[in-house]
Amino acid sequence: MRCLNRYFFAATNYYLYGESLIYYFKHILTLQASFLPTAYSFAQHHRLISFGLYVIGEILKLSPSSQILLLIIKVL
Repeated sequence: MRCLNRYFFAATNYYLYGESLIYYFKHILTLQASFLPTAYSFAQHHRLISFGLYVIGEILKLSPSSQILLLIIKVL
């Protein structure tokens, strides 16, 4: 259960602070999109990724085998 709380905390922080960091570093991300394609992709699809993280967390919370899945996520 504690691992799931930390997961939601990390997903919430990604959503809340991600947009302000993207706004702050927007000029770097757009100018160097060819050098940082992964960061640029995360910046473009920030809200979709946040929603996906939230949905995955809800599925893990409701799943009866969530303990096994949380152990796999913890190892990764």
